[in-house]
Amino acid sequence: MERFIHGESEVVSTDASGMGLNLPIRRIVFLETEKFDGMRRRRLTSQEVKQIAGRAGRKGIFDVGTVAFASDAKE
Repeated sequence: MERFIHGESEVVSTDASGMGLNLPIRRIVFLETEKFDGMRRRRLTSQEVKQIAGRAGRKGIFDVGTVAFASDAKE
């Protein structure tokens, strides 16, 4: 996260970005619709998707944010 914040990396690869971190994120790309929750692998809930997606285009950082899903995301 530190490297991303300081412009040393262009990518953050974690759902922790949806846990209230105010990062300069312009775009969110979901490569999967599942996650390991510490016990098992399960589908993301709609609330989790909204929370993570809401980090794209943070007010005061970017005017517009983009959210996408990989074309082969599981249904």
